[in-house]
Amino acid sequence: MELRQLALNNPSVLEPGKFFIAAMNGKTIPKGMIKTIVEATKNVPINALTKLSTSSSAYGIHKAMNQFRNDINDVMNKADVENLMDGTDEKVACRDFATQLIIAHCGKGAARKMQAALESTKAAKVMKLYDEIGNGGFDKDGMSEGLIAATKLQGDSHKLYLNQMKQAVDMVCGIQRDEYMPVVEFEGEIDYAELEGDKIFTEITEEAQKHLDATRENYLKNTVQGTGKGVKEIRDIIEKKLGPDVPEPREVIRKDARVIAKNIINWALVIDCKRFAEGKPEETMFYKALTQGMNVKLPGDKKMSNDFATACDELAQFVTRNANATYAKLDNKTKAKVHIVMSLLTRQTMKAATQSNAIALDPNKKEQAFDMMTAQDESKCGFTLEMDNLGGLFVKFEADLDVNGFKTMDGKTILTGEGSKYNSKVSLQMTLPELDRLAELDYTQFDEKAAENVYNTAETDNFAKTVNSFDQKFKLDRVNTSCDTAFDMTLK
Repeated sequence: MELRQLALNNPSVLEPGKFFIAAMNGKTIPKGMIKTIVEATKNVPINALTKLSTSSSAYGIHKAMNQFRNDINDVMNKADVENLMDGTDEKVACRDFATQLIIAHCGKGAARKMQAALESTKAAKVMKLYDEIGNGGFDKDGMSEGLIAATKLQGDSHKLYLNQMKQAVDMVCGIQRDEYMPVVEFEGEIDYAELEGDKIFTEITEEAQKHLDATRENYLKNTVQGTGKGVKEIRDIIEKKLGPDVPEPREVIRKDARVIAKNIINWALVIDCKRFAEGKPEETMFYKALTQGMNVKLPGDKKMSNDFATACDELAQFVTRNANATYAKLDNKTKAKVHIVMSLLTRQTMKAATQSNAIALDPNKKEQAFDMMTAQDESKCGFTLEMDNLGGLFVKFEADLDVNGFKTMDGKTILTGEGSKYNSKVSLQMTLPELDRLAELDYTQFDEKAAENVYNTAETDNFAKTVNSFDQKFKLDRVNTSCDTAFDMTLK
């Protein structure tokens, strides 16, 4: 209905709209999105596109492609496609709809000239230039590793958009989708001077640098939000960790934080499993956390009991997938699996969530680069426990804590305003084969004192020092948990 109404005053939207609806495969299009995309495409600049013809220079083709790319991104942002559409296919359908409308807005006469230009040898040479940049075939002297990587990605991106432009032009000119041909890449050597290649390359590296700067800025703003005390200090700490020209800022911190979190959690796993094997459940970290009010959500949105005996039965039912199972009647191996699950539900896992990223920000990865002063509130943090169809284990811990301030490594204390928050999470997965392997180990043989001695005295990274300190079967790096962490804060 929305498409028909729009087509009454603008018939050129009808055919692209039909393709869009068909590409959605029956999925609901958010109300008003078609109109938003149509209206947005009316106002984008098209001067470089309409000037495109067989007489255009290679730089003219590049300039038209850049305008086309900027126009698409502008329309996608105005329609809020990233947030309103869930799946990749739906987002691609929106993008294809926008591309056809932009070219249709140029008029069929201009589209035919564009088509001829994009089928020319000059366009093929531009495509070859983009390909060479994407493969790193350029002078890297004076460029950082991050800028080199970002420039290569820009080369690949330019290839993609030039082909998208060709596809949209062909469709507006009446060529069916199954008859579409991409821009043919030139075979043979290309002359940079003839193509104004240095000028094109300079623009691409400038775009790459802008992308790096914007990515970095967005990461800092999204991770440390607010305008209160401490924002600059925390952002400065993160900046030092990132270094120059980082394509994926989050991954730089995440890479180290995952190792730190994994070792914290795996240490607790071995210690608690030893306590259970020795018949000392009341000495386990699980028991202490449970009786102190730990929140655990079981499948079916069920809250696990904080009574130890009841929790044992509930976890027995979780592990066996038998609603009638009781802990007391389990065989030893299945009990050991329950112990492994319990060992992951401790304050060590909470510590992994709330401290691993702060430790990862320390240049030496030994202590927290900032120590948040939070009000411990069990109602604002908790575990989620799930098991996949193959019997693999999934544990997630999330904390949303009120912040009073924080301390930095140089001893500075910064008090934050009311309403400041620190959010952190850790998630880990363990496959059924690994769960089975760990359940068969004799944890009473674990030399805890020797491990602690290495842990406390080694000169290396605090959370990695135990890795080579004791028997091979207990090495923390061999406990095969797939771990991930994330954090953000708002300081007021």
